[in-house]
Amino acid sequence: MMCIALLLLAGAVSAQAITLVENGQSRYRIVIPANAIASERYAAEELQRYIEKISGAKLPIVTATDKPTDYEIRLAGR
Repeated sequence: MMCIALLLLAGAVSAQAITLVENGQSRYRIVIPANAIASERYAAEELQRYIEKISGAKLPIVTATDKPTDYEIRLAGR
């Protein structure tokens, strides 16, 4: 069972572990700004490729104009 976890720091005191990918599946998606510049799109594609290489899951890349979910990796630019 392959599982990738990230730690999200909610302040200096507490941390919460999340499961990004489990058994090659993920609920997460990569979100870029609606007016993303080329380097932001490239960063999202690189992140997508590396997560896929590590876990087998290919996370979709969407723009911030899509309805938000609880399962997002947001890439903020500028």
